[in-house]
Order: sequence, then C-alpha cells, then structure tokens
Amino acid sequence: MNSIVYDVEFPDGTVKEYSANIIAENMLTQVDSDGFTMTMMEGIIDHKKDTDVAVSKSDMYVVTRRGQKRLRKTTCGWKLLVRWKDGSESWTHLKDLKESHPVDLAEYAKARDIADEPAFVWWVPYTLRKRDIILSVVKSRLRKTTHKYGIEIPTSIADAERIDQKNNNHFWRDAIALEMQNNGVAFEILETGIKAPPGWSRVTGHLVFDVKMDFTRKAR
Repeated sequence: MNSIVYDVEFPDGTVKEYSANIIAENMLTQVDSDGFTMTMMEGIIDHKKDTDVAVSKSDMYVVTRRGQKRLRKTTCGWKLLVRWKDGSESWTHLKDLKESHPVDLAEYAKARDIADEPAFVWWVPYTLRKRDIILSVVKSRLRKTTHKYGIEIPTSIADAERIDQKNNNHFWRDAIALEMQNNGVAFEILETGIKAPPGWSRVTGHLVFDVKMDFTRKAR
C-alpha cells in the first residue's frame, strides 16, 4: 500500500520526511479516546475577572424555598492563565480547571487572596481540607475541547468561517453545506408572509462541529 509523504520543517531549519500514518500516530498519542487534546499543567500564573459576568460579593448568597441562606455555586466570569509542560500558555475557564486541578487552583486562590470571591468561596475551603484525598483520585490532565486531533473546532458558523479564512481552505464550509443538503428534506420552507399552520411554532437550533479520525470535518 502506498503512503503519502509530507515534508516537516523543524525550528532549527531542518526538514524531514514523515509518512501520513506516522504523523497520525503521533497525533493520536496526544489525545484521549475521543480525540480531544490532553494537556499537562505546569502551574497557574495569573487570573482575570470579567465583572460584567462574575457574581459580586454582595450577591454571593441565594435563599432556598425553605428560607435557608446558601452560597451561590458559580464559576462564571473567571479565567486562569495556565503554563503547560510544553512551555505554552493559555487562558482557561475556571470551571474546566476546577474539574481537572482543584487542589492547585484552590491553593492558587488562597495565595492570591481571591478565595473569598463567590466563584471560589463555596468550594475552596472544602478542597483544601480534603486535599490529600482529592489528590489521590483527581485526574492530572485537562481535556482541551477547543481542538480535536490537533484541529481547531469552531463554536459557531461565524467561527467556522474565521477558521477557514485563517487556514486558507473551506473544510468547515463544505461540512456545513453537506449537512444542510442532507437535512434539507426534513424541512418545509414557507414563503415570506405565509403563516405557519395552527399548532405549529418556530424552533431554534445550532450546529455541533466535530472531527473524524481521518480528519474530515463534520457538522451536525
């Protein structure tokens, strides 16, 4: 069986040839069973708060139906700057980092005096008390769902157009067009000004984007 060969240029300027199956094998070793990138964290180096989204301290409590006052469980509006083992850095949502590295995040919040913020106060004290147990069972890697098999996954049609433009191709556009063609038979498009039949109502929806193992883009 013939194999496609690619030239790969390294930072030092050297160029080596790699067959397609070798490149694919290398990419697969860096992803989980679903093809999403798995990254190892070196440390948290900074944080930022979106005051338009994050819950303020004055609104950190909710009252239950029984009149009990409870801390609001929220992680909205916060991102952490993470340095990874490969030397790269990226801003990561608090909710993702809390699931993958709760102890590191709790210790960072305590050290930076933000543990009393609504996004942290409801879970940081408990995590620090239970850190030994948590450390024995928590996953040490973060699932990076923005990429699959090393390919950036769009979050919307506009984002798909942006990625195609950046990569100078039309892979995602073709995937969207194919999905619209395949599903077109399930819809009846009414002419402008024609009302829907009684009992019918307008519905909304969105596209979910994915990448197959052969790197084919998929929209559904």
